[in-house]
Amino acid sequence: MAKFFPALKPKQQADALAIALGRYEASAWRFDQRMEKCPYKVGDLNAALWLILTRVDHAVSAERIRKILVTR
Repeated sequence: MAKFFPALKPKQQADALAIALGRYEASAWRFDQRMEKCPYKVGDLNAALWLILTRVDHAVSAERIRKILVTR
């Protein structure tokens, strides 16, 4: 997350990622989910969001994102 939101503190990064994930899920994901391969460049925020939603079929909360990061 530091890659996408480097100026933010970890909690704020998780919040920003959760917001971005929710927005992506409500918009472009409706079309992108049909893609077999990621339609975005590696390293792009949308590529990361696409990857997350291909693994979990719903947006993840900021709290869950923080818990995942703590365990890494």
